Order: sequence, then structure tokens, then C-alpha cells
Amino acid sequence: VDGAGNKGCATGVVRVNRGITLTGFNVTPVVFSPNGDGFLDTVTAGFSVDQPATVDLSVYSLKKGINGLEQVGTLLRHVQTGLKINNDAASYDWDGKGDSTAVLADNRYGVSLTVTDFCGNTMSQWKAVELDNTPPTLSIDYPLPNNPLPPGVMIEIKATAIDSHFKSYLLEAGEG
Repeated sequence: VDGAGNKGCATGVVRVNRGITLTGFNVTPVVFSPNGDGFLDTVTAGFSVDQPATVDLSVYSLKKGINGLEQVGTLLRHVQTGLKINNDAASYDWDGKGDSTAVLADNRYGVSLTVTDFCGNTMSQWKAVELDNTPPTLSIDYPLPNNPLPPGVMIEIKATAIDSHFKSYLLEAGEG
């Protein structure tokens, strides 16, 4: 309405952006060993977003919160920063290195994903992974190289294999 009493009317379509949705965020494997042997050397973070977004993928130390639960601590690596993606699924790899390009120490870490839409709405999640570059500790206690072997076809072997993520063992015997 103007000062003379004239009225005008207009209609239009307005889109209300209620935020961005981050779905399917996962990291695999949850225990990895970036030792360069080609087996479980990286962690892959996969996710989907429902609209175009900017992605930041980072790695943090983990610490215990006052409630005893793990929470992210110090930023150790920017894996992806400011990467633009469409409303789609995506995945990125982390090689176990910090920003200094050295492989981090054996420990648990938080892989954090932050997505921001073009309206500035942000959604963040993190998942814990464990870096394990320590090989198993092995020892054969009996027979030792200077022990005479008992007669017969059966020999008792006493050995120890220790690892925080022990999976299996293989014992082989032969002459020499």
C-alpha cells in the first residue's frame, strides 16, 4: 500500500533451506596399517549428501571427555579442504600421515567429515579408526636351535605370539 491508498500484490516461490543431510558416513577399515605393504594401508571415508556442498575431511587425536567417552582433540591432518561436490556419494582416502607427512604413531584417531551447503548450513560427524604399525611379537621357547630333537614324528613346540589385533598364525617346520 502506498501513501495514496493504492495496493499492489505479488506472489512468488520461496525455497526454505532447512539444512544439509549427511548420510552413510563410514570409514573402512577401522584398523589399518600404513606400512607400505599394499594391504590395509589406507582408510576410506565414504558418505552421501543431498545437495551440492563443500567438504572438509580431517584427522584428529582422540581424548577422553569428562563423561569418559572419546571425543576429538588436536587437529593432526587436513585430508581434503574446501572440496566442492554435487548431491552425490563420494569417498576419500587417508594414508595415516599427519600434516608433517610422517606416518602417525600407533593410536586411535578421529576421522572427521564436515559438509557445508551454499546457504552456510553445516553438518559434521566423526568416526574412530585405529592405526597399528606394530608387528606381532613372536618367540619360540622350545625347541631352541641347540636343543636335540626327541625321537619320533611328533614334537611339542612352545611358542608365543602377541599382538593387540591378533588374527592368525602359521607355524612351518623344515630342516636347516
